[in-house]
Amino acid sequence: MAIDVTRDSLGNMDLLAEGGQGKIYKLTHFRLPDCPSGVVYKEYKDSSKITAAGLTGIVGVRSRMPQSERDLLDRYAVWPVRTVSKDGSIRGILMPIIPPNYVQTGTKPNGQPMRAEREVQFLFISPEQARRLGHGLVNLVQRLRICLEYARGLEFLSSREVVFGDISAKNALYSIGPSSTDISVVMVDCDAVRVTGNAAAVEQLNSPDWDPPGTESRHLTKATDVYKFALFVIRVLSPGANASVSRNPKRVESIFDKEGRKLLEASLADNSRLRPSMQDWLSYLEKFVQTFPTDTTPALRSAPGTAATANNTRTQTRTAPVSATNNPPSAATDGLKLRKVGGKWQWVP
Repeated sequence: MAIDVTRDSLGNMDLLAEGGQGKIYKLTHFRLPDCPSGVVYKEYKDSSKITAAGLTGIVGVRSRMPQSERDLLDRYAVWPVRTVSKDGSIRGILMPIIPPNYVQTGTKPNGQPMRAEREVQFLFISPEQARRLGHGLVNLVQRLRICLEYARGLEFLSSREVVFGDISAKNALYSIGPSSTDISVVMVDCDAVRVTGNAAAVEQLNSPDWDPPGTESRHLTKATDVYKFALFVIRVLSPGANASVSRNPKRVESIFDKEGRKLLEASLADNSRLRPSMQDWLSYLEKFVQTFPTDTTPALRSAPGTAATANNTRTQTRTAPVSATNNPPSAATDGLKLRKVGGKWQWVP
């Protein structure tokens, strides 16, 4: 599979967005056989700051995979699929269009229309604030499943010697629906990942409040991915005041069993050699999630400044219709609590 195309071959394009690093264009007519849903073009503002070998290596990760693995990668990440060259130098990349189930559309409670990528940062704010912003409520069991799905994607990359690097509030999107147990997570901004042993295509950064300990912030590794995933777990499972900056595992200690608490604490160790792997996290979460109910369950509600624990998780009744395809469904059941009965978490009066 050829992994490079010329800019001239892309044809007409419309500007979609612009950031500090580059511009994103929608391609009007250009198509790729391995991306049937379409692609967008990211053109770097200063291509001299791009490491061509690093970018070619990222695209090559996907192109060398058998179809079955490529399908998994496309499920877990909006991965660069081609480099784009002009006059002999790489100017940008082609990426798949973000699937519509990761885009929130509808009307805010104030009556204004809304269209936004469903970034995981919306899981860190209080459910009450999320609802004011037009987002469906997400209960504790769904949040655990979001952590599980994110672990699947990160483990998939880690097992192929890829360091994601900038795990943050904006570099992953989540989807819930059409049923309340249909949950997925997709990683974005994947041109900043690094294949172990290679230079990164662009500088791997640490988003504010996601930096690993000490000098690790200068060179991101699979161990720093584990550290940042642990921060993600804390922040997703304890929404509300200070969640977006918390590094305190005690916020969620009542949710996990002894094994989970030890795993979380080890992941936050200053010594990177003491941290578990993403495989350890995946194995644990696959087992732990099975101890929770799988049916439609009440939506999470937590008081500001408190952990979203199993025992203070209660229902939040919807006050407005929620799209079955573009908004997370949440239950309207009232008066239930999560309690451990016979070794399993259950919703009980």
